[in-house]
Amino acid sequence: MCLCLMKLFPQVSLWLFFVIALLGCKPDYNEALSNTLVVRITADLKGLNPVLYRAGSSTRLMNLLIPTIVDFDPKTLAFAPVLIDSLPKEVVLPGENSDKVAYRFRFRKEAKWPDGSSITAKDYIFSLKVAFNRKIRGNSWTRVLSIIDKVITNPDDPKECTVVLKKKLANSLGYFAGFELLPEYHYDPNHLLAAFPLDDFVSIERFDKLWTAHPEITQFAQQFSQEKYIREPDGVVGAGPYRLAKWEVNDQIVLVKRKNYWADQLSPPSTLLVGYPDTIVYKIVADEVATKLKIKNKELDLVSNLSASDFIKFKKDPIIRENYNFFTPISQEFYVVILNTKSPKLDNNVRIALAKSIDVNQILEATVSGLGKRIISPLSPNSPYYHHGLEPIKKDIQAAKELLAQAGWRDNDHDGILEKEIHGKVVPLELTMVAGGTSPIGMSSAPIIKAEAAKVGIKVNILGTTNSEILSKLRSPKFEMALVRFITSPTDYMPYGSWHSDNAGLKGKNYSRYSSTEMDAIIDSLQMSQKQEEKKKAYLRFQENLYENQPVIFLFSPDKTIIVQKRWEPLITPIRPNFFENSFRLKKN
Repeated sequence: MCLCLMKLFPQVSLWLFFVIALLGCKPDYNEALSNTLVVRITADLKGLNPVLYRAGSSTRLMNLLIPTIVDFDPKTLAFAPVLIDSLPKEVVLPGENSDKVAYRFRFRKEAKWPDGSSITAKDYIFSLKVAFNRKIRGNSWTRVLSIIDKVITNPDDPKECTVVLKKKLANSLGYFAGFELLPEYHYDPNHLLAAFPLDDFVSIERFDKLWTAHPEITQFAQQFSQEKYIREPDGVVGAGPYRLAKWEVNDQIVLVKRKNYWADQLSPPSTLLVGYPDTIVYKIVADEVATKLKIKNKELDLVSNLSASDFIKFKKDPIIRENYNFFTPISQEFYVVILNTKSPKLDNNVRIALAKSIDVNQILEATVSGLGKRIISPLSPNSPYYHHGLEPIKKDIQAAKELLAQAGWRDNDHDGILEKEIHGKVVPLELTMVAGGTSPIGMSSAPIIKAEAAKVGIKVNILGTTNSEILSKLRSPKFEMALVRFITSPTDYMPYGSWHSDNAGLKGKNYSRYSSTEMDAIIDSLQMSQKQEEKKKAYLRFQENLYENQPVIFLFSPDKTIIVQKRWEPLITPIRPNFFENSFRLKKN
């Protein structure tokens, strides 16, 4: 358009040149005066309905539209109130509920929905009805919120809630208040659920009778699952600082700051509710070459999840370095080798020998160019309970061989693979390691582990497969080893699901089948412990137990790679996805 005008009117071409230079032929989000933040994401999202879609990649974006009741503060890494005025307090109830675990909280007096109505306890109860509506296919909330027994409202204060739990857990807050609050007026405009008490949803038996007798329950489930409430601007609604303005499939998702937003009046402002950029554009750029070009052209303000090699190259590029700042916060993900402790080949000595055979520093260099940190447990190194007194196991081939010899393994046929008689039969120390999924880091690490194990007489066969197949293999009693990636909590890690004997094998996520009377006792104490001193002591002993027995070989946590245009003052944090884009401010220069 601009070039055509210059050809038609050459006498004004010089004037047009200056206008174009100043304003451009189309809006440029990277101009210094633009308060639009352009964020690169690598793939389109499935949806922005928190009940139906819980992928980690979409959670942060979703919470700018539909925030949770409490959330992790990016600076303190502790739970902070979002929609409520303070963190819930444990209370003792009178009468028949006196022996129950209960918490009370109150929604902020300022908190309002986009239509101007106040956020009340009714919205909390509605959100729980949605959570316990088992007719909603793919409902991700039902199991998580099953800890809730009932909710008591206050007739004199519509903003007050008292939540009664079925049992007390150390991290109960994350269950009954760590989910997104939904506005009843918007998601149930026809009041299909309003007439039915919450108790009819919480109880499985009562719910089965409810939906059988009342077609409104299924009708709501179908309505709630419509495309409108998943990705359309007028359908995705919450109490967050932004509204969904546009979603162009496989191109971009655009959020715009709400006008007269209720949380703007909070003092001090809540980091979780501010909206400093006027517009946030999530640009979908899957191709690495295209990403590099857009970075060089300053078309992207925020880019994360770059490969370590590209990140280092960019940091050395003088043009990119002039325009971007570089960040490597520790991530919440970590890589481990899970070992089946019930396998006759994998006793304690063999597990420790395997750990001593692996040069983790070599893996760090080969996979992430050294941008990562050794770890000794599933707790984040940022956690106040992380055991910094335990040194990561170092490669020690001689010590590994001695441990294997003590366990009775010998190379009698001199083929380089150790053998041992088990149940009357001589078997080689040959193990199958499942690896792969969508992680290039995992697949790059596997051959190194195989080569290192061979040096001590252990033959490791690599079985590459998909994420779903890895999970299937982990649940199989024949599984021996698996190289996988896990995500941890930034603060209170709860080990019950992954390490208690109750959840070993097919019954839960204790894939290593590790069982220990001491470990169960430690975990049970953590389930109930509230005092910081008691919790710290239990967490330290929990990590020592893992360290001594190596049911899982903890490898490393890769650093996150983030680059941000220098015109922004960013908020970078250990909490996924390691930045809070709503808190980015334009520099005043």
